[in-house]
Amino acid sequence: MCGILAEVGQQSPAAARQRALDRLRHRGPDHGGQWSAQQPVPVWLGHRRLAIVDTSSAGNQPLHLHAADLHLVGNGEIYNAPALQKTLEALGHVFHSHSDNEAILHAYREWGSDCLAHLEGMFAFVLWDARQQTLLAARDRMGIKPLFYAATPAGGLVLASEASALVGLDGVAQQGYEPQALSHVLAYGHIPDPYAIWRGVNKLSPGQFLRWTPQQGLRLHTYWSPPSQSDAPSDDQAWGQRFEQVLQEHLLSDVPLSLFLSGGLDSTSVAVGVKRLGHQLKAFSLGFPGHPRDESALAQATAERLGHPFEAVVMDGRDLLQQVDAALLQQDEPHLFGSYLTMLNICSAVAKEYKVVLSGDGGDELFAGYNWYRDIPTALPTLAPWKAALAKPLLRHSPLPAALLERARLAFACCSPLHRHAWRTSQRFLPAEVEALLRPAAIRYDDEAFLAPLQRWFTPELPLVRALQRIDLMSFCSNHVCAKVDRASMAHALEVRVPYLDRRLVEWAISRPADPREAQGSKPLIRDYIAPHVPAQVLEQRKQGFSLRTTPPANLESTFVAWIEQSPLISQSILRRDWPRFLRADDRLRAQKLWHLALLARWMHHHPA
Repeated sequence: MCGILAEVGQQSPAAARQRALDRLRHRGPDHGGQWSAQQPVPVWLGHRRLAIVDTSSAGNQPLHLHAADLHLVGNGEIYNAPALQKTLEALGHVFHSHSDNEAILHAYREWGSDCLAHLEGMFAFVLWDARQQTLLAARDRMGIKPLFYAATPAGGLVLASEASALVGLDGVAQQGYEPQALSHVLAYGHIPDPYAIWRGVNKLSPGQFLRWTPQQGLRLHTYWSPPSQSDAPSDDQAWGQRFEQVLQEHLLSDVPLSLFLSGGLDSTSVAVGVKRLGHQLKAFSLGFPGHPRDESALAQATAERLGHPFEAVVMDGRDLLQQVDAALLQQDEPHLFGSYLTMLNICSAVAKEYKVVLSGDGGDELFAGYNWYRDIPTALPTLAPWKAALAKPLLRHSPLPAALLERARLAFACCSPLHRHAWRTSQRFLPAEVEALLRPAAIRYDDEAFLAPLQRWFTPELPLVRALQRIDLMSFCSNHVCAKVDRASMAHALEVRVPYLDRRLVEWAISRPADPREAQGSKPLIRDYIAPHVPAQVLEQRKQGFSLRTTPPANLESTFVAWIEQSPLISQSILRRDWPRFLRADDRLRAQKLWHLALLARWMHHHPA
């Protein structure tokens, strides 16, 4: 796990490059490296290393394959690197380290950009092929690892693990906030790819690679997407074997590993799998003393049953506002979910002892575990078209009373299965409300713009539940879950591994025929797998999630109002000044709306355009 930075086709001052690389130091405190060349095209690669596989200096980056004039900076882990190395050595390749990222260099030399089909893991990398005068950059299939890029006016290209590292390089001066990103973050709580918070900066999408040459400039390509059709009935009995095969690869490390463990099924299954593979790893759980949804005691009981050492990390919320403020200062993009704070807290504790932790993220997407998968209708309620059409202009021009607002939400959700899914997963502001709030900035945000990040992954050939899982994997999971985990963990130089997001498990899960047993989010295959090994209460407990479970301070609302009023949202005339009218006291979503507006405002205060 590392931080990467690259520049090609232009040459920023050395001091600007160093400042940009220093902004990634938290991602890789163990080593910093740079490499550059001037002719015939200027190229520069920078790297901050968190040493996990081959911790010797041989694994320091940038990595080079001088025989082919190839140079690379990479972030993440290639879990099948040992097997891939054997294959490539049989083809005549000579390795000079045990770094998993060296396998990328040799794979590229052997197969070109087709090497991506041979990589299993979480990764983002930039590779310079000097002989072909070509830069290749890629992001893993599920978007576990981030990669931002910006084309510059001089025809060059800059890339980085975090958006903040790009700002200040030549041609990437802050050009203001991206309007579509502001709209999306209010509606979704995160910024979906390919958008980034800064105008002119983009995210490389999951399963994409880009190619840059002096002659053709930047070209985007897709090398993978999730299955779009169901296969024949799968062998569910082989699920445990398939899962453990993937999990075994995720144990690749030259430093000790640890576990995230809650009372939920997904992290418990990882703990069970690790035990079955013959390992005992220390498990960490968040504890919320006195809260009815505190799962730490159940997690401890599971850990003790499995023989894993255990530690509960207590979070009581006494300094909640200070924690929120510090988190927003640290984020390179606004991420408005309270679960970001819980992730920051547990990562801070784990990182005091470990560099790597295994997580159960992705299980809800693979096994339809979220509440919004329940009771998926075969047909939506019939709603007169004029009623749906009437709600939009009403929302744009004036805040509605709570009863009418609920009807407007119903009207929106009844427009299509995609409308319904978008609203069930993102109950905050309707698109028309976002557009009304941002009217001073003349930002247009209609249903089509709101649904676009989901629509791109929708395929009608799959059963509806699988089609929605496919959307969530590539949008909600990639842009919210993975982004949250990456930034919160790397703020403390901690690598989080997510075996459920392995390509082989994803393709198997999405291509399975719909299973009636999953209709209520029960995850029968996971339950069957863990049942012989865990306390019965784990199987009986309702899903809790990883949300913030603390009592809000008395001054929360007044502080949030002050954050909004003193932010660029107001000073730059982005948000209408009568915004409080859109947060009616009788609106059941008032608290969520205020949280989102306040956190976005405070983030902008810390990161002015």
